[in-house]
Amino acid sequence: MTRRQGIKAIGFVLVLALCLGVANKLLFPFSKEDTNQSKTFYMEEENTVDVVVMGTSLMMMSFNPLRMYDQTGITAYNRACSACPPQLAYLIFEETLETQKPKVLAISGGALVIQYDYAHREGLVRRGIDYRKNSELKYEVVKDIVKQAKAQDPDSKQTVQSFYFPLLRYHSRWPEVIWYGPDDFTFKHDYRHGYYATFRTGDTPDTSEKSMQSTKKYHVDETTRYWYGKIIEECKANDIE
Repeated sequence: MTRRQGIKAIGFVLVLALCLGVANKLLFPFSKEDTNQSKTFYMEEENTVDVVVMGTSLMMMSFNPLRMYDQTGITAYNRACSACPPQLAYLIFEETLETQKPKVLAISGGALVIQYDYAHREGLVRRGIDYRKNSELKYEVVKDIVKQAKAQDPDSKQTVQSFYFPLLRYHSRWPEVIWYGPDDFTFKHDYRHGYYATFRTGDTPDTSEKSMQSTKKYHVDETTRYWYGKIIEECKANDIE
């Protein structure tokens, strides 16, 4: 290979890498809840959050940090996300401890008695993971999620590589990008500190008496027990209630 050919080859590789990088960025789904929450949290001043809230969308739509501060003066951040699997909860908590020293952690316990559907909730899982900072722990979490998905459905197309190179899974998203335009991947500061209210209303039946009389036994999911156990250990080690 001549010098001229070598330069052309290097130039081709650089242009190809640039095109793939742009395509990855454009095709990365941008969640107006989970993505904005994650990116805004990274901008928080260190050691300014007293209470951290984690869990699924039930927590994300129930706990309002702004109201807590207005009524009590206690600072809080809602780091819950849609259909949060236990591995992701641990990743979020460890990530939180890198910049914050919360006094209290509030986390939903409903996931303890539910076997998470890793194989068919890939979209929701990725909403919570895609915009997290890369780290060794994130890699371990992704590996375990893919492992769980394959165990539930051997035909699952989830791979560890696709979490880091989204073009492998999002290559068919061009119509969405064109339809929604720049708003589909434009960061907006999350002034609500992770809280996302639901604006749907309706009558909710009173099931309290039926619940009190129920004798149904629930078994703790072992995968959730493991990851939640690690969260509890970290709380004890850092004097977090």
